[in-house]
Amino acid sequence: MQYRRNALARLEQPEELDVPVRYARSGGWLALGALAVTLLAGVGWAFAGTLARTATGPGILTHAHGSFALTSTTAGQLASTGDNLVVGRTVSAGDVVAQVVTPDQDLVDVRAAASGMVTSVAVRKGQVVTTDTSLAIAEPVSAADEPLVAALYLPPGDIEGIAVGQQVNLTVAIAAPPKYGHVRGTVASIGKAPESRAQIAAFLADEDLAERFTRTTQPVQVLVKLTHAKSRGRTGLVWSNGAKPPFRIPSRSLVTGSVHLADLHPVDWFRSN
Repeated sequence: MQYRRNALARLEQPEELDVPVRYARSGGWLALGALAVTLLAGVGWAFAGTLARTATGPGILTHAHGSFALTSTTAGQLASTGDNLVVGRTVSAGDVVAQVVTPDQDLVDVRAAASGMVTSVAVRKGQVVTTDTSLAIAEPVSAADEPLVAALYLPPGDIEGIAVGQQVNLTVAIAAPPKYGHVRGTVASIGKAPESRAQIAAFLADEDLAERFTRTTQPVQVLVKLTHAKSRGRTGLVWSNGAKPPFRIPSRSLVTGSVHLADLHPVDWFRSN
């Protein structure tokens, strides 16, 4: 009953329409102003700001024309691999690269089908081979000091925004990144379409690498021209940390490449997603 009497008493009182109403305290206005400034700054950044973007993928150091396999032309046991089947040696088409003893005990010369520089050897003396066994991998170069390129294999969705001349950072597997950093380069060419496992295997003469590079998707090949240092050094390349490895970086070295894409406005990113 007491609450009822209080309510009736309040109804009998005037409505006090002449008393000013306080909508917010001064601290509330400050908070609201700060929120408005933050929202305006966010909108301005969305239209005027930029987001750094990169496309990253695996690759390998090679020569611009790829590789080919030096294969056995007969089955049997390797009697000799010869002086020509040595990494770094340049062979000409028709040179003897190995000798095979057939099951009939005939000694057969295995000759190179094309000219190039040997970059890796896959067999050893005494090993049993079959016809078309890969004995070694060679690259069709005109000179032993012909510069290397990096062949990167990037997902098709990352290709948009890549252009010839853009900067590329390459991490070389055999050169400790914490010590030497990455090698610098620029995009030299971009493939026009995704490549199948067979196409990559034909270019690199390596089924295992082709399987690795196509494990998640059919990638697009991006060739990267390496930036060469003015000062002499073992590698002849520019390294981000300044320190240079005390050894040569050979062809067939595995790399990971990061291509710097054109900057994107945040509002464009939201539109595309």
